[in-house]
Amino acid sequence: MIAFMLLAAAFASEPRGQEYALAHGDPVLFWITDEQPPRYGKCYYLWGYWPCIDSDGKTCRFQDVEWCYGGE
Repeated sequence: MIAFMLLAAAFASEPRGQEYALAHGDPVLFWITDEQPPRYGKCYYLWGYWPCIDSDGKTCRFQDVEWCYGGE
């Protein structure tokens, strides 16, 4: 039981920064579960290091949406 708790804590502390693997301008398919249908946007880096999604002139943070990498 203790080993399982330690393993779970180790995985919970891992950073969730998969979006940093995307290049500036890469297409991103994103959606908000039960709120917004999937649509395409482009990844860009605000201030050179903060990844965001631009779609139809609106900006979303990766933490606020579900997303996957994909071409249009």
